[in-house]
Amino acid sequence: YKMHMFSVVAVLTADAEHAMSSKLVESIAHRHKLRVSEVDRIYSHFQKFDLDKSGQIEFMEFEAMIKSLIGVSQTTDLPKERLQRFWYEMDTDGNGIVDFGEFAQWYIKYFPVSSTSSTSGGGVLEHFYASYSPDVQRSNCLDT
Repeated sequence: YKMHMFSVVAVLTADAEHAMSSKLVESIAHRHKLRVSEVDRIYSHFQKFDLDKSGQIEFMEFEAMIKSLIGVSQTTDLPKERLQRFWYEMDTDGNGIVDFGEFAQWYIKYFPVSSTSSTSGGGVLEHFYASYSPDVQRSNCLDT
């Protein structure tokens, strides 16, 4: 009761921007069947990569984020085509920016979020190379 009461009071006393981000985190947690604390951790990652604090990740911020997530020090170590493919996969609506909803969906796909999660995660590069596997390509053709 006390924990629930605190969360209700916190939302009521928070500023409008914080309240809206809390609702967004709760909505994404519900949609992906995750705990709010897990999505809150993803939101912290999003904020870390949103360098200009605009609430969106632009391509330059995305480039820095990918380098950080996969441990690449130089942009030249990551082919532009691969970077573009990652970008198009994350920017699902194609508007040239990534909001938290798009980021969360992408992050959940590639990185383990909870200890009870049935997905293995594995990271962006592992999935990228796996997508070229003939078995994966055949299964993708059968799925459509």
